Amino acid sequence: MRGRLLWGRGRMQWAAGMAAGLAAALLSLPAEADLRRSQAWFEGLGSADRAELQKSLVLLAHYGGLVDGAFGAETYGALLEWEHAAGGTPDGVLSAAEAQRLKQMAETASAELGLSIVEDWLGHLRILLPTGLLGEQQPGIDGTRYESADREFAAETFWRSGAGTLAQQFASVTAPAPARTVGYSVLREDFYVVSGTENGRYFYELARSDALGVAGFRFTYTERYRQVGGVSSVLAASYSVPIAALPPEMPEGPETRLAAPLPEPKLEKPVATVEAGTHAYGAFTTFDDAPGVMILIGEIGPGTPLEFRRAVKAAGVPQVLALASDGGLVASALLLAYEVRELGLSTWVPPDTGCYSACAFVFLAGADRLAEGELGVHQVWGEQVDASAAQTVVSDILEAFGSFGVRQEVTSAMLRTRPEEMHVFSPAELAAWGLNQGDPFGAQLAASVP
Repeated sequence: MRGRLLWGRGRMQWAAGMAAGLAAALLSLPAEADLRRSQAWFEGLGSADRAELQKSLVLLAHYGGLVDGAFGAETYGALLEWEHAAGGTPDGVLSAAEAQRLKQMAETASAELGLSIVEDWLGHLRILLPTGLLGEQQPGIDGTRYESADREFAAETFWRSGAGTLAQQFASVTAPAPARTVGYSVLREDFYVVSGTENGRYFYELARSDALGVAGFRFTYTERYRQVGGVSSVLAASYSVPIAALPPEMPEGPETRLAAPLPEPKLEKPVATVEAGTHAYGAFTTFDDAPGVMILIGEIGPGTPLEFRRAVKAAGVPQVLALASDGGLVASALLLAYEVRELGLSTWVPPDTGCYSACAFVFLAGADRLAEGELGVHQVWGEQVDASAAQTVVSDILEAFGSFGVRQEVTSAMLRTRPEEMHVFSPAELAAWGLNQGDPFGAQLAASVP
């Protein structure tokens, strides 16, 4: 199985090897190969079919360009090369049988790689990765490292906040270094690509900018993984987008195949208007008559941190985040909590509402905090979560609590309460343990709270 996953050195090598093989194939082609005929056939396909065709050619190491559905010399050459390798007549026009065979071969290669869309919230990136090979994960402060068991193939996501970081990051990656050779580099207004060798390994790095910062990835691999590393890099470049830029219709959860490239980043408008003067952005609601207040209502899911960013982008940064939630995913709640702390927001549980379980992490991140409704915690839990994974999650929570200055009594109450139960803090506990602290509203904001 490993030999199939790596596709072996006997097949055509990536990059320079692919170019040499393509040149040799073109020299032996019949004279009737017609670029214009191939272009007319290709452009007669639907946009999704064109992108899927290019993706298949990437998977089989015949096409090294981005999957964009546009016909060009690289696409034409890749079609000719695949037909030649498959024993057919190279003319750049696939018959129905050839198209089906190409699709089946690509699906096999995709399955062997375990291609999946990964929503990497630490790296602020949604990316297509060969998770069948990169089975080990190591979260960091601003990204995640995905690595093969033998440590010879890795992908890392990264996030850099603030303006101007795209050009700075590009300059850093392309700067002369004794152990680095840059073979290709390009810098555009909203992205850059750099590839070459560094410390005896191949690398491919791409970063995209949005209104909030720069999200990117970097593949590194040894000679043994040269072909599969090149294939994976191109696929990741074609199917990656900063999470903060995803449109609301983007499907949630992992996928094994994509028919077309992910949409280009775009700024979002309010998703819905609930009533006059009230605007909803996913789980978040803002009020025209109280512009300093935003409220989170409902479960905290995979898309909640993204919905918060959309709300902030469209409505502006609030002063107070109100919370009315039964909790949800720990990872999403912690990401939202860190956003709240970074923005310096205060948190508030309104009267006659509740903030429970993972929602409490967001509440505890507030610069000033006030729980007038119920605030409850319990042990973390999840289906099919083993003891090791649970300890890792608890470690992440405790690290966050340390950053937020949460007292030990609060942590103990959480760890002692079984998952099927809920410890709701009493008024005495709220006061004695510093859960309610400061004044989230102040005189100026309090007058406008509905």
